[in-house]
Amino acid sequence: MPSYIIHTGWWCDETRKHVGTEYNQSDNRLRTPLFFDVWYDAIRKASSPEKILVVDSASPVKPNLAGKNVEFVSMKRNFLHGMICDSKYGGWTRAFLFGAYYAYMNDADYSVFIEQ
Repeated sequence: MPSYIIHTGWWCDETRKHVGTEYNQSDNRLRTPLFFDVWYDAIRKASSPEKILVVDSASPVKPNLAGKNVEFVSMKRNFLHGMICDSKYGGWTRAFLFGAYYAYMNDADYSVFIEQ
């Protein structure tokens, strides 16, 4: 059975808005810790990864990780979304690369990046 790691990024300020959208008509849990619970439950029901890695962009609000098998790593600052990136790589790119490299360094057969 191949081994794999699921990874994702994390940013939460509880505004319920997504960068680049003027009007938000999505789930009212978006950009809240409650949405992480929905995401995590879906991942656990549909897969069995060796590890779930969450790369946090120095978020002011963290998800509740009690009872969850998650490795949570925080960046030193919020590197922003690709649409408004103020450095060489935005937060999404950093989360993706960090997770892929983490899987590689831990001899996983592959990694899967799943947005929240």
